[in-house]
Amino acid sequence: SVAEATRRLGWQRAAGLLDPLASEVLGAHFGGIWIDRGTGRVQLGVAATATDGGKASSTADVDQAVLGKAAALLADAGLADSGDVVPVAYSWSELLATNSAISGALPAVNAGAVRSISTGIRTDTNSVVLSVPATPPLTAHQQAFIAGVSTTYGNRVRVDAYEGTPHL
Repeated sequence: SVAEATRRLGWQRAAGLLDPLASEVLGAHFGGIWIDRGTGRVQLGVAATATDGGKASSTADVDQAVLGKAAALLADAGLADSGDVVPVAYSWSELLATNSAISGALPAVNAGAVRSISTGIRTDTNSVVLSVPATPPLTAHQQAFIAGVSTTYGNRVRVDAYEGTPHL
């Protein structure tokens, strides 16, 4: 309905405004903001840090004070009834650093290749996505790079194949 679409657009506007504030308030715990594709609800990711004991698999793994701050941020943005605080394995800063390291190497990796590898961040999957051509040929350098990224970053990076133009 038009009313539902209008309501969800309001959530998206509020989420966009919330992003920089949440990053500032939650610091190293900030795990990104996204709209859940299934429910349309705003998701505010919180990550455990080393002081919390490592990676978050549930909100029980995250400091309770951080969870309270995250819930207050949603409420202050008018999203208390349309948003959720969710645990994520990697903080936004970890994803940014990973994406930066990978993307910085790509010009050399893609040099002379017929099709390029690209990278980007997907907050909804809490991962860096390495987009690789579905149709070879990949150069030996590209193949080695993909293997090295997978070994170095593990679950923080997801490798997705694309046909045509890469998309994130």
